[in-house]
Parts: sequence; structure tokens; C-alpha cells
Amino acid sequence: MERVEYRTFKKTDIPKVKKTIHWKEIFLGTTYKDLFIDLLGFMISRVILFTNLLPLSIAYFAAGLHTKANRMWLLLFSAAGVLSVRDSTLSSKYIGAFILMIMLQHFMETKGYTPTKIVQAVMAMIACFVMGMVTAGIHGFAGYYLIVAILESIFVFTAAYIYGSAISCMRGPLKRTILSNEEIISLILIFGTAIAGIIDFSISGIYFREVVSILLVLLFGFIGGPSIGGTIGIVIGTILTLIGVMPAVSIGILGISGMIAGLFKEIGRVGSGIGFLLGQVIISFYFEGTAITYDFLKPILAAIILFLSLPAGIITLIKQFINYEPNLGQEVYYKRIRDITAQQLEAFSNAFLKLSKTFSNISKKKTSLNQRDVSMLIEDVASRVCQDCGLCSHCWESDFYNTYQTVFSILSAAERKSRIDVNDIPQDFIEKCLKVDVFVDTTNRMFELYKLNLLWHNRIVESRELVSEQLRGVSSIIGNLAVEVYGQVYFKEELEQAIKVELDRENIVVSDVMVVSNRQNKYEVVIEHSPCRGKRICTKNIVPVVSQILGRKMKLAGSGCAGLNGKENCKLKLIEEEKYRIMTGVAKESKDSSSISGDTYSFMEIKNGQYLLALSDGMGSGNKASEESGAAIELLEEFMESGFDKDLAIKMINSVLVLKSNEEFFSTLDMTIIDLYTGVAEFVKIGAASAFLKRGDTVEIIGSSSLPVGMLNNVDIDMTKKKLKDGDIIIMVTDGVLDSKKDIIEKEKWFSEVLKGLDITQPEYIAEYLLNIAKENSEKEIEDDMTVLVAKVWEKYS
Repeated sequence: MERVEYRTFKKTDIPKVKKTIHWKEIFLGTTYKDLFIDLLGFMISRVILFTNLLPLSIAYFAAGLHTKANRMWLLLFSAAGVLSVRDSTLSSKYIGAFILMIMLQHFMETKGYTPTKIVQAVMAMIACFVMGMVTAGIHGFAGYYLIVAILESIFVFTAAYIYGSAISCMRGPLKRTILSNEEIISLILIFGTAIAGIIDFSISGIYFREVVSILLVLLFGFIGGPSIGGTIGIVIGTILTLIGVMPAVSIGILGISGMIAGLFKEIGRVGSGIGFLLGQVIISFYFEGTAITYDFLKPILAAIILFLSLPAGIITLIKQFINYEPNLGQEVYYKRIRDITAQQLEAFSNAFLKLSKTFSNISKKKTSLNQRDVSMLIEDVASRVCQDCGLCSHCWESDFYNTYQTVFSILSAAERKSRIDVNDIPQDFIEKCLKVDVFVDTTNRMFELYKLNLLWHNRIVESRELVSEQLRGVSSIIGNLAVEVYGQVYFKEELEQAIKVELDRENIVVSDVMVVSNRQNKYEVVIEHSPCRGKRICTKNIVPVVSQILGRKMKLAGSGCAGLNGKENCKLKLIEEEKYRIMTGVAKESKDSSSISGDTYSFMEIKNGQYLLALSDGMGSGNKASEESGAAIELLEEFMESGFDKDLAIKMINSVLVLKSNEEFFSTLDMTIIDLYTGVAEFVKIGAASAFLKRGDTVEIIGSSSLPVGMLNNVDIDMTKKKLKDGDIIIMVTDGVLDSKKDIIEKEKWFSEVLKGLDITQPEYIAEYLLNIAKENSEKEIEDDMTVLVAKVWEKYS
């Protein structure tokens, strides 16, 4: 329950209480919430316990005394409830307790104190004890009345404290959806006792109070499950037993029936209704041994009909308050961690983007000398040539304007011609200047130096632009990662439970099962089980079971057995098996049969069920070409394996190769990315030779007109998408293969005819066959590196 408040009185600054009562405030200042509380007070005041006592009336009245405007109404409703079940003589004890509590409350408020919940419970206990002693005095202080006064006052204290939480909750905002355990228990008790005080009546032998009781058990069992249904059944059964409406055996019958109704909730309302009915019939027959008659079934059937007729909005509203999910706390915790991580990643992404913009805006390329450069160049030439000249003051002081304009025109001529000679100097300047030859040499030397500075300035700007592009790429990657983290992941609890049950039937001890559905609507399953010591139960038993339950073919995400040592649990990750598979074959030959080839290739399975085929041809041949193409392929493998977008990966590779050296080296890049789930292939080409798609007797040419990577800061990408079919063959080659046929212009068409005539299907044999044809075309001299990469697509299941 709620923690005890040690300061039993709280000092408040309130105005002095008015001595007069405004009747308008009493009748018009009451809200609909207060009227609902008053109505509950009327019903609870009618509940008779222990044959002749009404302690709940005092407890409820004490808990509802907070609102001044509602006290008179609460007094009237509570007194009416007491008088409706007892005559005026017996009811005077409880009405007197009501009036005594109002006086105590009023007295404390005039002193500036607002009683807390526990103080109101104490007030109720005092009022009950005082009126109990008055009643005992009337009867000569008989021992029975003294014991009743003590026990009833203790009972009132407990009930008033419990009711206080429920009334505070009812007076609070209606939009609340999260209640504390104390509030839930208090509300259950307050509504349960209110049901007991309903003015009972019957229609065709169906009693209203019995129908409402069954309806509540059904409703809460359907919403909250077996635990809530059983609890409500026991509470209502206990209250109805205490007031003498039902026998004690009804407590167990209602509790078990509510639990069964909760167990059948997955079937729907009809399932819960049938479950409750079966529970009532079977348990009643077992405990009481009586025949099941129509009179017995009438209230149950009436409650089930009302339950089925309830609007869905009411059930949804109640679900917000009492529906309890045991894993919700952990899921909320993971969501918060995910949100914090995503926010951090977004902040990093924005920081890198701002840094990229800073590098991009920090300086611009210059195509020629600007005014500032020319002025500085003139000053440098003048300081070197004219500083020690006797006519310096005449030229640069007395005749400054003409001298400056003449030197400026000479520099303009130098910019046009790269170098100047005496013929480019105006005649009047030659006649006045004593160091014409020195001036010409110095101007040419300084101008070359300035042009070199301009070149390096532009190189630095290019480097900054490339770094800016890389930082923008990093920002994009982190931003995409933030989106992935934010992406909704759906936990499939029902599938997790089904997998646990089925594996248990297979005698596989499982400690944890997690089933998630990712953004691509693909299942991922993580299972932790006892080590099998190399028996491979993961592939023999677990994978078939999971595939059957999920209705999708699953496979292990990794290889090898994690449970060989028998000490730690084996943790498996299962992913959906791809629909397509790839078989590859490669054949290559170096220029002049050298041991080093400038061509580099790769094929590998990457994330999200994709397969990468890559081929790069470095410019020329030998070590340098091998290094360039090898760097391109190595970077591509790393970027694609890390989950980079292909366009971004290519831009990053291009910027790295541009910055790699000052020499003019570049590489082609030929990529094919195949989605093994859908069979869609993306052919990406940057300066690469044409690729070929062979389907039966037809061959399709996939060409490119873009420049290789590493040549320019910005790279053009040619991309083509194709839907592959079972048996399709992809052939990727470098220029050395196509250029081996020197006597024709349309080399792709020639190669297509060769492919059409193929009657072999093994990729390795196809690659060797095509390379041998290229070598035969070259006769004895191979002028360029040759590589053939072949991949065959086949469908595992349809």
C-alpha cells in the first residue's frame, strides 16, 4: 500500500472558513464525478456485514470528505443508504458517526490544517469507536457491544485507508492510463463492495446483482487474463459471501470460472463466455453435486449476452488501465536505449555534415591571379629590382601611377604568354628603367613562382573537396544507421512461445528464444540452448522445427558449432534462407605471361542476403596497376561488407584513389550486386568493359560510357537492373579479353556470338573456355591483362 506519512497534519495557508453556508454552492458546486462518488456511497452504505453491522458506510464516508461542496450530498446519500436497510433506531449510530466526522473535519480546517489520508482513517476509527461506546452505554456497557465497538473501529480504519486511494483516483483526471497497484486494488474493492450494496431486483427470476457480479468477472477475465479474472472472482465471491447472499463455496467457483474465462481470451469474447460457463457448470456440479437446471443457467447466460453486447470502446478503455504485459518494462527499456543511441548518431551525423560544409566553403579554386595576387607580385618585383636603384623614388613616388600601370600591363602580357622578353616592355619604360634585363628575369621568375603557388592552391582545394565528400559520406552513413536504429523491430512473442513448446517436445532444453521481424519483413531468430557437444542438434533438430513454425525456410547465420566445449550455452542465430544461389568461376592471364596482373576480382556474400561480383582493371599492367585495382577492390569489399550504400562506397573509393598519389593512375570498376531473395541484379559500371547476361540461347550486352575511378573528383555511375531467372549466367570481363579480337570493330557483338554457341554450364569451365579463345586471338603476344569472371544463378526452391 502507499507509504505511511509521518507528518499527519500539513499546514496550509487558507482563508478563514465562512460561518454561513451558501445553499447555491451546495447544490450547484457538485461535479458529475462527485455525484458518481455519492452514488457509490449510497450502495456501499447498504452493505451489511456480520449480520447487523454497516462499518463500510463509515469508512467510505471518511474517504470522501475532501470536497466541501460535496459533503452535504455525500451525507444525504450515505444516510439514505443506511436507512434503506436499517430502521431509524439502528441507523442512528452510523448517521451520528457521519456528523461527528464532519465536525472533526471542519474543526481541523478552521485551524488551518488539511488532514491526510491516514488522518481521515483515524478520524473514521474515532467516530466509529465513540458511537460504538454510546451504543454500548445505552445497553449497559455489555461485553458484546464493547467488543463490537473495538473490532468495528479497527475494521473501519483499514477500509477507510484503502478506499482513500480509490476515491483520489476517481477524482483525478480521466485521461490517466497508468494506475499504481494500490489504486488498482482499491478500485477493485470499492466496486466489489458497491455491487454488494446494489438494490437487488429480479426479472423472470434473474437477479440483477448476480448478473452484474458475473459480468464483472467475465469482463476483467477477458481483459486481464486468468490472473486478473481469478482475482476479481475471488474478491466478488468473498464480498457476496460476507453479506450472506451466496454460500462460501461461491468464492472458489467464481475464482476458478474467472480464471478459465481468462484462459479462453485468445478465442475472443465468445471463448471467454464459453470458458466461464464451463467453469461454472463443472465446478458447481463437482462441489455441490446438484443438477444443472435452467434457473441455475439463467443469470450466467444473461451476463454472457450482456458481455457480448458491450461496445468495443468500453473494453478498449478498461484495457488501458489493467492490461498487464510482463515484458513491457524490458521492451520500453530497450526502446529508450535505442532512442538515445539514435539521437547520438544523429548528432554525430550533423557534426560531420557541418564539418563537410566547412571544408567545402573554406576556399575556392582560382583560374587566374586576382587583383590581390597582382598587387603582391608587383610589390615583390619592385622590392627585388628597384629597392637599390637610384631612380626608385622617382618611379614609385613621383611617377607612381604611370609606373604601376606599366608594370601591370607587363604582368598581363606574362599571364598570356607564360614568359616575357624585352620586346614586351613598352619603349618609354625601357628608356627610363636602368635595370630592364634584371626586371624581365625577375618578373618571369616571380611569375612562375606565383603560378606554382596557384597550382598548389588548387590542389589543396581539390583535396579539401575530396575530404569534404568523404565527411559527407560518413555523415550519410551515420545518418542511415540512425534511421536503422530508429526502425521499428517487432517482437513475435506468440511465435517465441510456440518455438519453446515445440523444442521442449523434442527434448531440447532452451533458455531463451527471441523472434523479431525486421524492416524488410524478414524473420530473425536467436535461440540459446544447452551445449550439444558437437552433436549438431542445431541443424538436425532446431532449424527444421523453427522453419515449420514460422512457415519459412530458415538457416544458420554462421557456421561451426559453439557448443563443443560443453561449458557455455550455445547461442544460434537463424535467418531466412535465400531463394537463389550463386556458383562462380574465374580465369585470368597476365600481360606477356607475367606473374603480376593488373586485374583484381572478388565475389562474396554481403549483408541483407546480397551477393557481390566485382572486377577492377588497373591502368596498364604490372605492380602499379595491380596496386590500383587491388586497392579499389579491397575498399569495395570493406565498404559493402560494412553495409555502405553502393553509390556512397564508390564515391569514397574514388576520393581515396584521387588522393592516393600525384601520378595519373586510375582503375575501372565493374560490379554486380544480386539480391538472393528476389533475384534482382544491379549492374554497376565505372569505366569498365561491357558485361554479358546469357539466358538460354540469348545474350544481352550491358555496356558503360563512364570514366574510371581515380581520374576526376566526381565519378559517373552507370547502373542497370535486371530480374534474373533460374539458370542465368553472368559474364564479366576486362578490356584485354575483348581487345584480343583486333580485326573487328564491334567486339561486344563478336563476344555475344561466342557466348551463344556455348553448350557448357559450369562457370569454371566457361571462364577457362573464354580465356583460351582470347589467348588464341592474341596468338603469341598478350598485350593486356585478361580476366573472365562467370557466375551462374540457380533457384533453390520455387
